[in-house]
Amino acid sequence: MTAARKLGIPLVGGFHTNFKEYLVDYGLGLIAKPVGLYQKWFHSKLLKTLVPSPGMHKKLDSEGFSNIEILGRGVDTDLYSPEKRSASLRAKWGVNDDTPIALVVGRVSGEKNIELAIKSFKSMRKICPEMVAIVVGDGPVCKKLAKANPEVRFPGYLTGETLAECYASCDMLFFPSETETFGNVTLEAMASGLAILAYDYAAAGWHGTNGVNCLKVPKGDEDAFISAAESMLDTNLRKRIGSQARVTAEKLGWKAVVADFEAILKHAVASSS
Repeated sequence: MTAARKLGIPLVGGFHTNFKEYLVDYGLGLIAKPVGLYQKWFHSKLLKTLVPSPGMHKKLDSEGFSNIEILGRGVDTDLYSPEKRSASLRAKWGVNDDTPIALVVGRVSGEKNIELAIKSFKSMRKICPEMVAIVVGDGPVCKKLAKANPEVRFPGYLTGETLAECYASCDMLFFPSETETFGNVTLEAMASGLAILAYDYAAAGWHGTNGVNCLKVPKGDEDAFISAAESMLDTNLRKRIGSQARVTAEKLGWKAVVADFEAILKHAVASSS
């Protein structure tokens, strides 16, 4: 940032990590405030700070950030598609086509709140003992969670076609994180035709309509999250929501997002001339 300013290069930045919240989750709350002040100072030097959702725009605006603009996120609906559903993969997981599979995708760390997803899965298993849960990703608490929850599958970090096939071969996505600026996995799951359960903010808050293309509950309400998870044992509900989720995702291609980004950069160059 300093180099760009000295060279007279127009500078646009993105805000996509809630460092303050992460520090609290990692037991470093004492330095959360100064880190937040540093972020605010840093972004004040930029022509624009891009955020991925209206919720983040509102949050940063309330904290005194300036020159904020929304740049949405897109999803590759060719890569992530219900057509990638694999009967052989499901058989490998030991289930038939009628057995529900719950999926979690993301960094396996404390701030992602994956323990709530597993708690929800265990509650559902009391009603549907044969169901399966899969946590895709890696991170600092992966081994700990895997050891404590042997009934949950942890295939590790997946990408590309392998990840797309995994999404499409599951039936629902749990996204219990409370520290997201957006949550791209939400759009990937929607494009894959999954029924999604998330807190009502970030990507789900912007693109999700409760009971139509997702299920969402008030942020931080764990009891409501678990209750909503249990309702997803209804096959018809899952299929209806998953179908509408795909319709939503098809409207969120990258072409429009890239065009918006180009326009923002052109405006930044023009305003700095």
